[in-house]
Amino acid sequence: MARSAGSILAGPMALFLLWCAAIPVRAQTAPEIRQTIAVASFRGHGTLAVTLSRDWTAPQPDIVRAVITIHGKDRDAAAYDRIARAALARAGDAGRGTLLVTPRFAGQDEPAGDLLRWRGDGWMEGGLSESPAAIGSFEALDAILEKLSDRALFPALRSVVLVGHSAGGQLVQRYAELGHAPDRLAKAGIAVRSVVANPSSYGYFTADRPTASGGFAPFPLDECHRFDDWKYGMRDLPDYAAGATAAAVEQAYVRRDVTYLLGALDTDPSLDALDKSCAAEAQGPNHLIRGHDFFRYLRLRHPDGLNQREDDIAGIGHDASGMLQSDCALAAIYDAPLCGHAAPAPASAAPGPTTTIPAVKPATRLAARPAPDRLRPRRAPVPIPRPRPAEHRPPPVAGRDWQPGGWDWTGGGYIWVPGHALVRRVPHPVFVPASWQFDGYGWIWVPAHWRSSR
Repeated sequence: MARSAGSILAGPMALFLLWCAAIPVRAQTAPEIRQTIAVASFRGHGTLAVTLSRDWTAPQPDIVRAVITIHGKDRDAAAYDRIARAALARAGDAGRGTLLVTPRFAGQDEPAGDLLRWRGDGWMEGGLSESPAAIGSFEALDAILEKLSDRALFPALRSVVLVGHSAGGQLVQRYAELGHAPDRLAKAGIAVRSVVANPSSYGYFTADRPTASGGFAPFPLDECHRFDDWKYGMRDLPDYAAGATAAAVEQAYVRRDVTYLLGALDTDPSLDALDKSCAAEAQGPNHLIRGHDFFRYLRLRHPDGLNQREDDIAGIGHDASGMLQSDCALAAIYDAPLCGHAAPAPASAAPGPTTTIPAVKPATRLAARPAPDRLRPRRAPVPIPRPRPAEHRPPPVAGRDWQPGGWDWTGGGYIWVPGHALVRRVPHPVFVPASWQFDGYGWIWVPAHWRSSR
């Protein structure tokens, strides 16, 4: 009996459909929506370019979290948006119900119509735009957060996370110090968190800076006249601070939810991305040490009540992609149960695809670097690795001492700190290599330093 064409194809077609059904379905990639947001102040108004994963001009009832990712000094917002999307995909279920927002702070030489444009690096510290009006980058972030707090658009929003690496990390850290909108959102039931990754410098609250002996002391003004000016300190705060004192800024800051992510390999003192001004060098020789010392400074000043955390990312240097897609970043941004973080309490979440978290570059948590004081018992020391080959030493510079490369202890392992020149801070200096020392309570790590021979 003759068979119809349909019956002839039924068998192969059925097998084909079954084969297709067996292929895992990937989550649909969120669209890239480019819009602008109006920003205004008493000085005038303009717009800021943003890339979004949802259209925020229409209600988004399933959005429970917004992640605002700040680009680096090259204003490469498109690259940072791709990194944010890759991190969201890797977060899996933890990232369900997330809106991605990636703003761009345009440069002064860009023909951008009514877009706000900043000269140089002023946007990193909340500086005013050059045109079409003088509006600060902090005010631009305020506008984004106020937009997200609109309950007609985001009725289920519970948290906003500001994320920045390198130059973006500088903006996020300073905004956590002075930003107005986070407190307003908190009153509306929206928590604001800051994730600061590998910034070149931090805003200190006093004139104290790290010393070669591992402590903190007032930095000599004659060695760097502007070391304590904003953005490195609290002297000459911008008008945006509305007359706040350094003490008030500090008390508000330590209550903010801030996570510091530091690349364990971000130790190159000659890196182009590293701020080499004397004000920045007063905070340490490289990104990693500056971050460790700032967090240690906060812990010493606020042993109780510090709502902040530090995580070292093993195997990663000054790499935005590696840092912001690491396990510790996913824990900080999405509350993923990684990097030593416990899983969050069960809560309703917006529907979304179920995915798993694939493996990426190694990114394990190292304990925060402890202060070398007599108050914290220590275990017996881990053997120091064998020295590396001698490094090339540049010609001597007046007023500076060369500190040879050596191993430094992070609290969870050793890192190699290359040799570098330090501003001379003691007369007749004698170099003291890093070592473990027993202080009567336990072993403590004493970093390499210079001491006076007299």
